[in-house]
Amino acid sequence: MKLVTDTSNVIKAMIKHPLTYSGIEYSLKTAMKLLINNERF
Repeated sequence: MKLVTDTSNVIKAMIKHPLTYSGIEYSLKTAMKLLINNERF
């Protein structure tokens, strides 16, 4: 369930910094990496 926690943290970060495009882009890339890594198991 770590992925769920990480995803909610990403969403919280996006809500906190809605105007920071680079922050959102980084968060999305991180979320995609987490999802891809999770799919491998």
